[in-house]
Amino acid sequence: MTQERNTEQKALRLSIVVPVYNVKEYLPACMESLLGQAEGRPVEILLVDDGSTDGSGQLCQEYAKQHGQVRAFQQENGGASAARNLGIRQAEGAYIQFVDSDDWLEEGALEKILAALENQPDVLLVNLNRYRDGKKESVTGWHSESLAGGTEAFLGRLIRKEEMCAMPQVAIFRRQLAREGELAFLEGIIHEDMEWIPHLLCQAGLIQALDEPVYAYRLGRQGSVMNATGLERHVVSLMTAARTLMGESQEYDQTRRKFCCRAAGLCLFMAMGYAFRMGESAAKDTEKEIRSDLLLAPALRALPQKYALCCLLGGGLTGGIRKLLGKQNAAAVDTGKNAGRPRVCIVLVGKLPVPATMGGAVETLVQRLVEENEKTPLLDLTVLSVKEERAQRQAAEYRQTRFVWFGRYPLWNKFWWRVRVLIKKLSGKEICFPYQRQIASRWLKKHGAEYDCFVAESELEMFIGSGIPARKILYHLHWAGNPTPARDSAFGTLVAVSRYVGEKWCRQMSRPLESLQVLPNCADLGNFSRRLTEEERKELRQKYGFGQDCFVILFAGRLVPEKGVRELIRAVNLLEPGRKVGLLVIGGTNFALSERTGYHQEIQQLAQASRVPVVFTGFVPNQELWRYYSAADLMACPAQWEEAAGIVNIEAMASGLPVIATRVAGVPEYLSDRCGYFIEWDEHLVENLAGGIAKLMDDPEKLAEMSKAGPQQAAAFSPEVYYQSFVDIITKAVKIEL
Repeated sequence: MTQERNTEQKALRLSIVVPVYNVKEYLPACMESLLGQAEGRPVEILLVDDGSTDGSGQLCQEYAKQHGQVRAFQQENGGASAARNLGIRQAEGAYIQFVDSDDWLEEGALEKILAALENQPDVLLVNLNRYRDGKKESVTGWHSESLAGGTEAFLGRLIRKEEMCAMPQVAIFRRQLAREGELAFLEGIIHEDMEWIPHLLCQAGLIQALDEPVYAYRLGRQGSVMNATGLERHVVSLMTAARTLMGESQEYDQTRRKFCCRAAGLCLFMAMGYAFRMGESAAKDTEKEIRSDLLLAPALRALPQKYALCCLLGGGLTGGIRKLLGKQNAAAVDTGKNAGRPRVCIVLVGKLPVPATMGGAVETLVQRLVEENEKTPLLDLTVLSVKEERAQRQAAEYRQTRFVWFGRYPLWNKFWWRVRVLIKKLSGKEICFPYQRQIASRWLKKHGAEYDCFVAESELEMFIGSGIPARKILYHLHWAGNPTPARDSAFGTLVAVSRYVGEKWCRQMSRPLESLQVLPNCADLGNFSRRLTEEERKELRQKYGFGQDCFVILFAGRLVPEKGVRELIRAVNLLEPGRKVGLLVIGGTNFALSERTGYHQEIQQLAQASRVPVVFTGFVPNQELWRYYSAADLMACPAQWEEAAGIVNIEAMASGLPVIATRVAGVPEYLSDRCGYFIEWDEHLVENLAGGIAKLMDDPEKLAEMSKAGPQQAAAFSPEVYYQSFVDIITKAVKIEL
């Protein structure tokens, strides 16, 4: 293989295959970008006219006559698959790239691509900029660092994250690989890329990525195949792709086989979505066909986790897609009503970014909205967030959300804090803090007219003086709040995470309850429903010094006085000395930005003096928390303040982990007596907590009942339900009927 690659390298040549069908209006711009960069370089351009009727075919012939690097081919209309297959057969370059005839290459793209091909990969993944009406909307996020561990690790990552590289435009591949691996597109279907790309990646030895976007992808062109094709053809095509993938999977080793099965599962998930939009009867017929097909049925084990959980709770594939999409969502997509999507700007400019790469309950909730809007885009979303490199890379993978980034300004923040304190002392007025919120305030003033509504996830002060009418502002209240007349007058709709905190605000401000909307929090139920094997559970417990016979109590959250960690340490030390018990504490003072405080030092000293083992793990990313939940025996949530909700309660319930919690504020709206044991928050909190833990330790049947009831209770707090409730609130607020 090395000798063959060296031979190819000496005469490196790139074949750009351009399928053409009725694109006379767009082809000149595409060819201008290609010809201008190809001149003088070892590149050929293959124009494949797929039976055009608008004169595009004649235009292809003219390009071939005028430019020696262009070859033109014609065929009867067979679709993009047939055109690409002809291009593969006719290509003479060492590598092949597909460029759609209504797209173009960014300036300098070919120079960068040819330089990257010097490394002789089997497949080079390139990033693309997405444009709508000439305006860039988003960027894909393939990065060289994710491929540093090799192809097996890369495919494993795609499996774990339930991602799929399914656009031929992003993959430049070795021509010899296509010939040897019989890499032809399935003809006569759409979604052919859902089968072809996994097949290509599984055939590849070395996969690399070009980080900088070089491809310009045009969104929403009227008359394109995906805009004009009926729902039934989507279903048939996706099931055909899934069958082919399941057949191919038998040729590969374990990781590649699993990758093919996951790709087939995603095809079936999409097929059920299209079938459900045709009606519940069509969805049931599709489900019946899938389950009776010997090739397709095994792919059900590789369905996306969230859908698999919905299928379990909904009683099958049709019930699952109903829970996941909802009838209203399905109808909106079917009729095209989402073309008038509400323009929503979510404002969260604090210390932590979205996506929630550094943790944060509010940031994680906003990320859930973004993820659900990717699956069923009912909202035109913009998110204002503080900059963070990993978050920016992850955000590039979202197609339906625009991100606006703001710097951290650490020195300015210190100065701004002192100015803020001085102004408040002299005038009683509040101004934005930290400093990046002052910058965001200027942005809001400039762009306020562009949106139907704004959701304030952080300080309301950013909106004061912005000129945005209060009726367009929804204040998302995540805590008991600090109601003042100035704050209350800044927004129209109050969106509270629990009825308790919402009604308290309304009472204090004499705000009518009609302006209150309750939006319960959510958690990634699919992730937290995962379970460790007995061996994995044993290993994780041993890692922190806990034996199999030890009753492990878990705390997860910020290490601040309000959360009650200090009282929890004292409580476990009141238990009878003969009890084998341990305390595992997850979290820091401020998520991933943890700093040592006086309180942190105090609880560390208490832990050192404790006769009961107390272990601090520090910050753990949300996607890894399920492992610790699965390894513990009891979750403790001894909040000592007006806890608005507590997402940790949802996570614990989804994990089947019994919870002991103080009966405060909004917690009873989430945690029921079936899966939680409540204690009172009073001067005897430590004793109450110790007594509750002892009672549960002595009642294994009660613990088992709570564990069983948890996932059932948690089902009401799924991201899908959360997103649909959010959409309903937005719709009502801006009076746009989806």
